[in-house]
Amino acid sequence: FAILSALQVDRFGNINTVVVGDQAKPKLRGPGTVGISALCGLAKRFYVVLTRHDRSAFRPRVDFICGPGHLEGGDSRERAGLPPGGPKLVLSPLGVFDFEPGTKAMRIKSLSPGVTLEQVRDATAFDLIVDGTPPVTVQPSADELALLRAHVDVRRTLQKKFP
Repeated sequence: FAILSALQVDRFGNINTVVVGDQAKPKLRGPGTVGISALCGLAKRFYVVLTRHDRSAFRPRVDFICGPGHLEGGDSRERAGLPPGGPKLVLSPLGVFDFEPGTKAMRIKSLSPGVTLEQVRDATAFDLIVDGTPPVTVQPSADELALLRAHVDVRRTLQKKFP
């Protein structure tokens, strides 16, 4: 599996790390594909983490598919010749999102503490699937945070960026 970031993600979990806007005259250039195409295409599962959640990041369709998710939804991934799998979760400051098994469209799994359903809807450029009232995302325990800080974020990069 893999954990990836992106400039954009769409309702079927396709990701863009290449260009925002018209390719000939982009608004923003990203780092490129950096092997993401093969990784997303062949991975049985991957996770997408975005540090922002707004209408420019959560798009109905990404401006450039460099990492295939569920393509057009349903079984389109397999019909395109890619193995079953694809994105499992999308994480943003507003919540955690997964994909409805039949349509493969993004749905709300849980909301970050203090975040409302209306905030998420306003910040997303497509309709998310909502099954009932989304629960609040479980926050890491003190022991889990200590473990992450001691063994994962050893240079305190994340702690400095997200105090």
